[in-house]
Amino acid sequence: MRHPLAVALALGALLLAGCGDAPGSMRDALPDEIDYVALGDSFTSGPFIGFERDDEGCSRSMLTYPVLLAEELGTETFRSVACAGARTSHVARPQPLFGGGLAAPQVEALSSETDLVTIGLGANDSGIYAGLIHCSSLPTCSSLDNLLGRAREVQGSVEDVVALVRQRSPDAAVVLVGYPQILPESLGCDDAPAPSDALARLDEVLRTLNESLRQAAESTGSTFVDVQSSSRGHDVCAGVGAWVVGRSPGPGQGAPYHPNAEGMGATAERILEVMSG
Repeated sequence: MRHPLAVALALGALLLAGCGDAPGSMRDALPDEIDYVALGDSFTSGPFIGFERDDEGCSRSMLTYPVLLAEELGTETFRSVACAGARTSHVARPQPLFGGGLAAPQVEALSSETDLVTIGLGANDSGIYAGLIHCSSLPTCSSLDNLLGRAREVQGSVEDVVALVRQRSPDAAVVLVGYPQILPESLGCDDAPAPSDALARLDEVLRTLNESLRQAAESTGSTFVDVQSSSRGHDVCAGVGAWVVGRSPGPGQGAPYHPNAEGMGATAERILEVMSG
């Protein structure tokens, strides 16, 4: 796993290159004093990666892509309201927390002063993520067709999220961040022992989910960041090259079947590449 300093240095190099090479890019269009808000679920909040912030019970790490992105952009203000377990509906309404209590609707973090919003949501809608992980350990899984249908439905929900964001922050640049390669495309391992044909169909579900996000970005005039393509070969079965944590993580590595610090750093790099044109 790369040290966080190495991730930061790589991000800095990308930022410098992007600013010099892509006039008219999203990065170019942002003001000098950026107000940045990150919305999302656990793939954005980063449960159990290193040290977490003790706020609201949302399991927010200090080693996530929004934190790295805010540091490299030199934001004037930054707030992540990403929360483990969040669905698209929790942008507009309070979210029940695992330990009790409620997290405020994520949209409340936005204002007319917000310049940049990243959104990483959709996998928890209708149990898509839970179904993926459950099926990855079964010899057969009868819910695959249902998962595909649910993944297609995410587009409309994310479009509604972007509409809410634009109501609160009409001048903000909006970036939809896709999900990384969690499971292998076909050849499994102890952390994903399903047969190859089942894994291939689960890969189709993830691709469909990310395609829903891409289409939502296109229809709303937002920017989509494809993380799945850039993380191919770094799934849970990739050994030392994995950007996703296995079913039995060590302390500080992250939550099972979620990005580790390496994966978060790679996601931040990919977002900066897209923002820099």
